[in-house]
Amino acid sequence: MAAIGAFFVGRSREFERLRSLLAGEFPRSVIVTGLGGIGKTSFVQMFAHAAAELFPDGIEFLSAPLHETRATQRIELPDHIASRFLLVIDDLDRVSWEAQSQLMTRLDEAHFRHPNLRSVVISRLQLSRMSSEHVVLGGLDEREFYLLASKVAEETGARLQLRELERLQEISHGHPAIARLALEELRSGRSDAISEITGHLRAFQVNGLVGPDGRPLSGGSERQVIVEVSAANDEIFKLLKTNPEVTRSLPPRKFEELVAEMLAKMGYEITLTPEQKDGGFDIYAARKEGLGQFLYLVECKRYVPPNKVGVEIVRSLHGVLQAERATAGAIVTTSFFTSGAKEYQQRIEHQMQLHDYITLQTWIKGFPLTRH
Repeated sequence: MAAIGAFFVGRSREFERLRSLLAGEFPRSVIVTGLGGIGKTSFVQMFAHAAAELFPDGIEFLSAPLHETRATQRIELPDHIASRFLLVIDDLDRVSWEAQSQLMTRLDEAHFRHPNLRSVVISRLQLSRMSSEHVVLGGLDEREFYLLASKVAEETGARLQLRELERLQEISHGHPAIARLALEELRSGRSDAISEITGHLRAFQVNGLVGPDGRPLSGGSERQVIVEVSAANDEIFKLLKTNPEVTRSLPPRKFEELVAEMLAKMGYEITLTPEQKDGGFDIYAARKEGLGQFLYLVECKRYVPPNKVGVEIVRSLHGVLQAERATAGAIVTTSFFTSGAKEYQQRIEHQMQLHDYITLQTWIKGFPLTRH
């Protein structure tokens, strides 16, 4: 709960608004929206935990991407909801417009069948639904941002420099994911982490674009902006498209999330393994194709040249494939592979794929941005 609790800092007003909306008879559906990485899912998870007494019949989380393949089917709920039940639909913006429409239609049908059903829909995008209210999560103010940074620093053992933290808060507009990104890097021993990250964010100096609120900036403005600052979201990918070397300075978990995001856009059904799990791979990637259902295990290695991924990593993942009974495996790295690793892969080329920094650059350049 520590990570969830960290992102819950400063959300008391939004919490009370969401609670008051769902405690009444109407609206029956509430949409939680905000920039990527702002903490929408964590906020709703914390709400579900703290306000569980409002929903004696239970709380269920549904992933929109996982539901997309059966979007024409109705949403499965308990046969009888005697008191009140909460359904949370997460990541609605990560599915096609057609699937969004179908899923929202099924939600309306579920509300009609079960008057005691309440729902929360999580989406980066504002949704125009007459029967729904919106709870918008914005950036944290200065006091909240410092409190969050202190909590993350306590978790990670990082040391705070107030001057750099003030710069970070100003440039990121209070975006909580940036505090965690910088402080996780400090934990790894990089004393220049905050300076480097703020330097990357300062690169977004533009005139006549949009600000963090999505509104056009006035002509001639010198305001520094970043539209959606978060690991594995549009502005990070926009930065990576021009400077892919930044992948080598991200925390390992953030790099895994980047790779997962790209694979999801390629059509794979993605599950990240737990952060502390040492199972020999980081991502499950599944896809149903003409010949059947295929499961791939993906290992992410954020290496900095001249360090290369060696044969022992490839051999280890090959062994995990047998234990997990997966179709094949893949290793994605910010560096390159040793000759021994490539020779081993050639002997099992139908079971193992190696994707080096060159391939990674190709993926990043081809990643579709939702904002331009």
